[in-house]
Amino acid sequence: MRLPEFSVNKKVTASMMAAILVVLGVISFSRLGLDFFPDLEFPTVSVITTYSGASSEDIENVLTRPLEQVVSSVNRVKKVTSQTSEGVSVISVEFEWGTNLDFAAQDIRDQIGLYKQYLPEEANDPLVMKFSFSQFPVIFYGVTSDLPPMRLKTIMEDEIAPRLERIDGVASARVFSMDEREILVDIDRAALEARGLTLDQLRLAWGPRTSICRPATSSSGIRRSWSAPWANSRTSATSAAPSSA
Repeated sequence: MRLPEFSVNKKVTASMMAAILVVLGVISFSRLGLDFFPDLEFPTVSVITTYSGASSEDIENVLTRPLEQVVSSVNRVKKVTSQTSEGVSVISVEFEWGTNLDFAAQDIRDQIGLYKQYLPEEANDPLVMKFSFSQFPVIFYGVTSDLPPMRLKTIMEDEIAPRLERIDGVASARVFSMDEREILVDIDRAALEARGLTLDQLRLAWGPRTSICRPATSSSGIRRSWSAPWANSRTSATSAAPSSA
């Protein structure tokens, strides 16, 4: 017996079956779960390498291109993209869907470990990270005050953020501010060479607790600029010794 014929001959039965399906559909729809931020894992692994003091061209030649060739040899790699800037090399490795990222990330670490001896000694060890939505913050707060920006940032970092991190379910709390404390030091390289000093010796003299950014692109002629985010003023320290032509 065909379905149209059954529906015509058994009108009551067909109506009851349709009503049951409608009721079950309404119940299922009302109990359907909704996740605004699902735990979705993209098959992407990032390799981040920092090299303080190196220009983007140097990093492209000594870090990005060699590491691209290394990670391309890993199994099930679909696409490799990279982004190079002053002092930082970021390589994104996209795998085929269904790839176990734990094993894939470990394979990349193993391949980089074999090539690590050929990387510049001044560069930091490559950091291999898996892409996950769980790493993104879910709540943003904006705080305004009549206090000076640096004072407000200190209060948020030392008092507010630690209290938020103690709340159940909070993994971390980060503070971002547009204002950064820094000193701009303008150094005369000729004067350094006359005294037998190097830029690295000056950096060590400022202490290991000093955070120093040394972009090579800020060099002009015989001068080089450092940006140190630990002071609130801008000073210029220039030696009076004559510079060589």
